[in-house]
Amino acid sequence: MRVEEPREDYRAFFLEVGDMARPNLKIPDVEQKIGKSHWTIRNLIKRGELPAYRISGEWHFDEAELDSWLAARHQPGRSTRLPEVSP
Repeated sequence: MRVEEPREDYRAFFLEVGDMARPNLKIPDVEQKIGKSHWTIRNLIKRGELPAYRISGEWHFDEAELDSWLAARHQPGRSTRLPEVSP
């Protein structure tokens, strides 16, 4: 069976879209950024509180979405503490 290569215009499209939409942080980066353990981060993901993407078995985060999430949690009149979650 012969497998054909994708046409050049499709390849350029997917490379362009793929680079634009690729989440660029992993759990260790988020740990450092928000100052919480990987267990807390995983529990926030599990509860649907932290925006994350599962790619090839690993959690990935978009930096802009994470910054927006942090900004929303630090609004005036709102507690700035992140929830403590036991492992």
